[in-house]
Amino acid sequence: DEFVLSRYTLASGAAPAELTAPTPQVLLCTAGAVRVGELGLTPGQSVYVPAGEAVEAAGSGTLFRATVAA
Repeated sequence: DEFVLSRYTLASGAAPAELTAPTPQVLLCTAGAVRVGELGLTPGQSVYVPAGEAVEAAGSGTLFRATVAA
């Protein structure tokens, strides 16, 4: 199956990015400091998010999201 890769540039003080997806996803921080739910991520750190789980990202940095094409 194919996958979809998305890039998010987050700014400190901005509204959180809503990242809930109907398929499983992996979120990877590549720059700055990003908070995904209760988990803090710095460059090189990632988190797996199960399908349909509500998740928001905030902070100041760059986050990539890999999901399976629906």
